[in-house]
This record gives sequence, C-alpha cells and structure tokens, in this order.
Amino acid sequence: MKKKPNNPVIGKIKKLLALSKSTEQHEAALALQRCRELMDKHGIQMDDLQVLDIEEQITEKGMKSRKPNQYSVHLANMIAQLFQCGVYWQTKIQYGLYDDKPIYHVYPVFYGKDPYYSICCYTFDVLYKKLTKARNDYKSNSKAKRARKTAMKDSFALGWVTGVYQNIHHLIPKRVVHSAEETGLVEVDPLEVYIRQKEFDHFNPRKIKRNHRAEGDGYREGVKEQVQKPVGANSSESLKIRSYNS
Repeated sequence: MKKKPNNPVIGKIKKLLALSKSTEQHEAALALQRCRELMDKHGIQMDDLQVLDIEEQITEKGMKSRKPNQYSVHLANMIAQLFQCGVYWQTKIQYGLYDDKPIYHVYPVFYGKDPYYSICCYTFDVLYKKLTKARNDYKSNSKAKRARKTAMKDSFALGWVTGVYQNIHHLIPKRVVHSAEETGLVEVDPLEVYIRQKEFDHFNPRKIKRNHRAEGDGYREGVKEQVQKPVGANSSESLKIRSYNS
C-alpha cells in the first residue's frame, strides 16, 4: 500500500477543499484554484486525501481454518455495514513444536474511521463468542452422521446471524458518496480507495450445506440478541450488546 502523506500541506488542501464548496462563488473558485496549485506542486493525488483518516485493526477472535466460513463472513460484513466500515480477511500461519505441519487461522480485519473500526472489532469479538457458544450448544439429531451434525450446526449459526441482522438492519446507514464533478475533483468512497491500495488474499467463504429447520432454530435464537449502536461514541464502552431470553 502506498504510504500516507504526512505533510502540513495536506491540512491546507483539506481546508481549501471545504472552502471550495462555499456558496460564495468567488471564494469557492479561489479556494479551488489554490487547492489545485498545491496538489500539483506537491504531487498529491485525491486518493491520498481520501485515506488519511482510515485505520485498521485485526480482531482477537479468529477461526482455525484456511478461509472463513459463510456465517462468520456474514457476521463481519453486517458489523462493518453497521459502523460504516469495511472488512477483509487475513490468514496467520503457525507451526507445531515437533513438526513442520502448518496450522492456519483466519481473522477479520476492520478498517474505517476512528473509533468505529475498533468498535467493529469489539462487536465482532463479543458476538462471535456468543455465536460460537450457541452453535456448540445446539442439539442436532443425535443419530445423524458427523457431517450432517456439522451441517446442522453451521445452518443454525447462519440463521443466528440472520436473526441478529433482523434486529439491527434499520440502524445500518446508507452509504453516500458525494460527487464534486463541477470542481473537477471527484470525491470517491475512502473505504474503496483504501482497500484498493491494500494487498491481501481474496477468499470465497466455505459454503454451508443448509438445513432449513436448523437455520430457523438459529434465527429464533439470534433475534434475542440486541445491539444498541452508540451515538457520538468515543469508544466501545457505550456499545451495548444484550440477550433477551423468552
């Protein structure tokens, strides 16, 4: 990824960009002209400005696998949308003490503006712990073969995530990307710019052999989880995640 510019000129350019949107046409035109001059002089691109406020953090919770499963991907994507962040997956490899056999773990990495990328990590860690416990506690058909039991538990987990989404989907804001085509400087989504500059492995999640009954059971458990999105939060302390048992 290209190194972020660390230059006091950046602050001036951002202020000029704000002034270029002034309702006073003369002031806006002068600000835009000065902004373009500074960007050309210092070799600064619009992409450089867009990603200045974007940071990332890896979660504590991961899964022992080469690539993430379907319900974990859904959970991470849902959380990222809730806090207007993005997410990608990172693999870590460890080796045993007595052999060279690799052990793979995969983790979600959230990126966005402070403090929301860190709130995403906290939310994922809390919900993934709850999800894992609920999946492990789910009583599948005791006479079924191991593969079928796993499929039922995975289906339960997928339904659980869908149930949580049902409670929070109304809180997910619409992504708005403003265009300033009249100025000749087109504002793009900073998250898209950031991830475009990253180098990471692209995964297709492990698919689940879905069982509708188990998925329905998971949904009914998932809707008991309530996530209260913080307003004007500076940390994850104001985020509330509660379980309501009937």
